Amino acid sequence: MNTRNSTAFLCATSILAFGSASPAHAQQAAQPTASNSSGLEEIVVTARRKEERLQTVPIAITALTAEQIERKNVHDLEGLQHLVPSLTVSTSTTRDAINVYIRGVGPTTSADPAVVTYFDDIPLPQPANVTGAGSSGAQPGLFFDVDAQVLKGPQGTLFGKNTTGGALLLLPKQPTNKFEGYGQITLGDYNRHDFEAVVNVPIVEDKVLLRVGGQVARTDGFTKNLTSGKDLDNVAYENWRVSLTLRPTDDLENETVYYGLHSNNNGTGIKAIELNTQSVITHVAALGGLPLTNGPLPGAVSFVPLGTGNPFLQFNAQGKLLGLTLYPNLNQIFAKLESLGPHEVMNGPLDPLSVYREWGIINKTRYDITDDIAFHNTLSYLVEKVEVAGDYAGLPLPYFDDGVPGDGAQWSQYTEEPQLSGKSFTDKLDWFVGMYLSFEHPVGAQLGQNCVLCAASTPISTYGPNAIGETQRSQAVYGQTTYDMSGVSDVLDGLKFTGGYRYTWDYRSDYSNRTTVSAGVPTTIRATGSGPYHSPSWLMSAEYRFDPETLAYLSWRRGYKSGGFNVFTADPAHFQFKPEIVKVVEMGLKKDWNIDGIKARTNVAAFHNDFTNLQAAFSDPSNPNAAVVINAGKAEQDGLELEGQIIPIDGLEISGFYSYDYSKYLTYIGPSGENLSNTTFPNIPLNKFDLNVRYYIPIDESLGTLSASADWSYQSHSRVQPSGGFDPLGNAGSYSLFNLGVDWEHVMDSPIDASAFITNLTDTVYRVGGLNVFPSVLAFDAAVYNPPRMFGVRLRYNFGPDAKSW
Repeated sequence: MNTRNSTAFLCATSILAFGSASPAHAQQAAQPTASNSSGLEEIVVTARRKEERLQTVPIAITALTAEQIERKNVHDLEGLQHLVPSLTVSTSTTRDAINVYIRGVGPTTSADPAVVTYFDDIPLPQPANVTGAGSSGAQPGLFFDVDAQVLKGPQGTLFGKNTTGGALLLLPKQPTNKFEGYGQITLGDYNRHDFEAVVNVPIVEDKVLLRVGGQVARTDGFTKNLTSGKDLDNVAYENWRVSLTLRPTDDLENETVYYGLHSNNNGTGIKAIELNTQSVITHVAALGGLPLTNGPLPGAVSFVPLGTGNPFLQFNAQGKLLGLTLYPNLNQIFAKLESLGPHEVMNGPLDPLSVYREWGIINKTRYDITDDIAFHNTLSYLVEKVEVAGDYAGLPLPYFDDGVPGDGAQWSQYTEEPQLSGKSFTDKLDWFVGMYLSFEHPVGAQLGQNCVLCAASTPISTYGPNAIGETQRSQAVYGQTTYDMSGVSDVLDGLKFTGGYRYTWDYRSDYSNRTTVSAGVPTTIRATGSGPYHSPSWLMSAEYRFDPETLAYLSWRRGYKSGGFNVFTADPAHFQFKPEIVKVVEMGLKKDWNIDGIKARTNVAAFHNDFTNLQAAFSDPSNPNAAVVINAGKAEQDGLELEGQIIPIDGLEISGFYSYDYSKYLTYIGPSGENLSNTTFPNIPLNKFDLNVRYYIPIDESLGTLSASADWSYQSHSRVQPSGGFDPLGNAGSYSLFNLGVDWEHVMDSPIDASAFITNLTDTVYRVGGLNVFPSVLAFDAAVYNPPRMFGVRLRYNFGPDAKSW
């Protein structure tokens, strides 16, 4: 879409949005409350580092409370994506390492993440060269006793790291002044049994407050590995959290969070779904240039091994030598795989596993210097260890295996962030300035072994052991200010201008010691890359409040993401990649309605993104075991997001969203000269929507509150990844999901809540990830599939002054 069409798109959306605004005289925004004049529930957010009603914040943000997350059975990012417009997630080969995309902008192998996940205001470590394609960092167990906020578009002028795509905030519940808590058990099919408990203790009222919680989750796997007999894709994790708030004086508050989690499961089931069994790996000079193929050539009927475990000579019926092959039975194996269901795999000989351990301590201090100026400081230290192994081709052969038990990676992260905030000019000017420092580095040896087309003595053989690592340092200064024009004149009442600026200095140092074993002879290839990157980010916006229930805004933002190094490549031309820059124009309207007793809320946002040096991942022609990040050049994107809620009658709530994201590479030349210009971004559906209906069943108050809900979410097809060659399964198909639930709060006027739920009611099957390398010499596509239909029940016991008594 060219600039003229993009401008027309934004203007048309603006006209539609502003046409719904009331012409009433503008007034000051209301303070955060439980509800507003429309009677709709209000959610208080902290996206701008202060408490504000969601409807008063002039940015595109989706917020979910801990209660909403629990009620909708969300326990990971896969579930969250069905509740947030323009948010999509995928996995590569490990289900626990989730890649997050906001408005189509997401991770690329070896690069910084475009979307940063925060836990209690701390960016979670996401070292791409260790975990894969810049995974989210949100490991199993973090969606427990937390609120969630999804910020869309470039971030960085107010807190944390700089991003080009957005931010996901996971905010753990803080201690309160009440002795309260809950205990909860969830039971379901696949032997699901989860236990969760939280207790909040005001040790000294308003001075020393403590909150302690923990969770244990177990579910049998839904994918059967026919090779080993194990159930894959199981759930097995436990986590804990301790939060302590100290308020020695009215001016000083200190909060400390100490948390840990441990996940140890059988790994991810992955299945080959497309395979070229006649892929030519190389031509063998010693055989007069005859090909070496992965499977048998047409007409091959007999096979003679060159030696024990070596490639096979392949002959036709007349005894003519056709060449060499690695796997003479590859056709039969793939035919067997094609006859299996989506949750039946043949992974091996490597037995998959997935182990994550993480712990961290976070300390936040606030000191009110005066009534108008406050000092904030946030520091943290996090440690994470990963041990992952898997059969990435989804074949019962040593075709593409990665990792062995005992190998893995461990790294630590330190952050420090001092800030000052205040008000000036009789509260007309809000301002916020800060500095950010983070340091990530590996701890000990980062070991990994993998195997690509591992028949002994082949040109492509065993890789390992590999020692890999990534050290990053990021420093920044930033500030943002908002000026309220109200009082200057009646015409300007309700008008505010905001400006923000950030300058970031990044330093990266990556290394790889990769050992290749061919014909029993090891060869070590060492590669290192280090260097600085720096660039500004900024924000300029205007907002206007037509009346207490109507807010319009227009913003222009610039985002930056650091460059880096492809330490696995053997091609010097693609060893380094440049920073990614995006400029975003966005306009939006937030409106609450109350028309003849019908209550509704509509939030709409339209945006246009222009990218320069967009980072994109591509299969490395020089090393089939790796991917490289290249700068695709220029790209653009147009999108529309609509979130709504309506209460047409008492007891009936209807909510949902729709998002439209159209993206296109304007200039994109692949590492081997492939022209991918005018193709769309991967992992971004053009259309996505969700519709949720909840009805409160009228029963006597002494029985409690009973409601039933139905949810329908839809996502159109998307490209799996850009490819310079033909890939028959390069697109992931569209799908719909249906979920049902019944919630009974205060059962029989007791402190017990009960619920029952069914997820994926129609047992829909769709791809959530995998590996697509069909155009390469590896010549396969492999898929990771979504969970099947599941059902369960949940019981929760609440205690405290706000809970019902027996």
